[in-house]
Amino acid sequence: MAAIATHATATNGSHSQRAALTPPASFRLRLLSGAADASRLRWFEYALLFAFGLTLLGMNLGGARALTYHEVTFAGPAKEMLRDGNWIVPTIAGVPFTDKPPLTAWLIAGSLTLFQTDAEWAARFPSIVSAALTALMIAAMVTRWWGKQVGLLAGLIQLTTFATLMQARLAESDIHLCSTVCGAMLAFAWANVESPAGRATERWWPWLFFTLLGLSFLCKALIGPVFILGACGLYLLWSQDLRGFKFFLSPVGWMICGLLIVPWFALAVREYPPMLDNLLLHHFGRFRGNMGAHEPWYAYLYLIPLLLLPWTPFTGFALFRAVRDGSFLLPIYRMLICWVLPGLALLSISAFKAKHYTIPLLPPFVVLAAIGFSQYLAIRRSAVRLHSAWLWGAVAVGVSIAAGVILAAGPRGTGGMVAAIVIAGVGLSLMIEAERRRRMDWVRRFAFGTVWCVMTCVAWGVLPAHDSYRPLAELATRINARGEQAEPLYMVRLPDNAITYYLEPRIARYDQEPDFAEALANRDGSEPLYIVAPFKSRDALAAHGRLETLDESGPVGKHGADANRAMLFRLTPTPASGLATRARNESL
Repeated sequence: MAAIATHATATNGSHSQRAALTPPASFRLRLLSGAADASRLRWFEYALLFAFGLTLLGMNLGGARALTYHEVTFAGPAKEMLRDGNWIVPTIAGVPFTDKPPLTAWLIAGSLTLFQTDAEWAARFPSIVSAALTALMIAAMVTRWWGKQVGLLAGLIQLTTFATLMQARLAESDIHLCSTVCGAMLAFAWANVESPAGRATERWWPWLFFTLLGLSFLCKALIGPVFILGACGLYLLWSQDLRGFKFFLSPVGWMICGLLIVPWFALAVREYPPMLDNLLLHHFGRFRGNMGAHEPWYAYLYLIPLLLLPWTPFTGFALFRAVRDGSFLLPIYRMLICWVLPGLALLSISAFKAKHYTIPLLPPFVVLAAIGFSQYLAIRRSAVRLHSAWLWGAVAVGVSIAAGVILAAGPRGTGGMVAAIVIAGVGLSLMIEAERRRRMDWVRRFAFGTVWCVMTCVAWGVLPAHDSYRPLAELATRINARGEQAEPLYMVRLPDNAITYYLEPRIARYDQEPDFAEALANRDGSEPLYIVAPFKSRDALAAHGRLETLDESGPVGKHGADANRAMLFRLTPTPASGLATRARNESL
């Protein structure tokens, strides 16, 4: 990271001097001119940026916490694909999971195979790779229009936003969707937006675009293609550029996109017809509020600034300057605006909202943050020096208050939180001193180094203390070690299926107690059954025979609800209960 910042300063110092100029003419000169070697990064710069991303995001990747419920909806099917060979319709404990297409599960299955382990870090590894690749793509795109300095800053900022630090460490699909959307927009911009190097004319750019368009569908179905095509269509209409429409007249590109989508979709619907209905529900049901409404229509106006932290102020700074000097009307700015507006409007009219839905729309804001940070440093290089003593005092007071509040409250992971606060304060103090000495390269080093060190404290000292799903993983480990239960292991009415990833025996899953009762009635014999179920199902299960409690987990879930404890039961059915249930079913 330090080498990246130093090289950026040495190779493109002239950009930082010109960044402070505000007239539109000077901005156009800076944007659309320059040496050819300033419009691309070299391989070792990409390698350093990639390594920074992997080390930042990969710290304690498996030990920080067990897989959550949402992660198991992707990692669970991956594990079952490797075991059962069903790669078309994802399943969780044998029950089809049709909320999302299978690309994320395929990637996780590939990772588990590559590393020959089903550890949590292996399930999450594809996510941190996608996050690092996204940073490389953003750095490459920004370098083409603003030079190496801003390009490298954009890549580093992308890796250190709250959104990336939160989502890239999860075995979920959102970071892969961000990567495919970003890649498709990069290919479109390269071929259709003017730059110092002109437009790319290679015919394989549309092929890359359509490949990523298809992969975005395999991540989260229609939302990815809607983000991409909505942004590109709005840009072409705004620019009134007929040449851009030829970009979409690529038979090879459409064929690639079709081959990625149609065969899987046709096979999935043929194998499991409810797949289509469930995909439609998860698309249009969210808009109608069938899945609940959590936030007001303007929620993303405050969620996006939250996700961009700690770089949000620089995004606003760059946006203000772009509007003031008119440079936001340049083609590349139009493309960034079009990247955001259609998707943001679509998400805002949806009744169901979540902060991670906007992650594919954040790269344009990251670009602005990189421009704003570069402009700020250029201004500070020649501005009047600040009173460092006052700033150091303010940092010391802030750190003391924050640490005191944490120590007084005494939450789990107090030591890690206090260490993170102190490190953040030290980093800010070092940045103040570097700025006082006009060493802007060191300001960059301290900024990203501080984020890296704070993330170390969080990954090793805070997240493990808030691992609310670990009790399920530990219970599963004890169940596996018993080795006495016959297969299948019955799972009944568990509100959270995260335990399925960790259980080795084959599972017979029943989400409703009546379904289990029916299966019990149709079962011959009175051998004991081993059941994993929540504490609240104990009385209902006891009605079917002699019930013994063999083991139990601690409180489970985000709020540590005691009612969500998972229990291991041994049920010895009584013939009378089975006959009664069978008679009742026959009468119905």
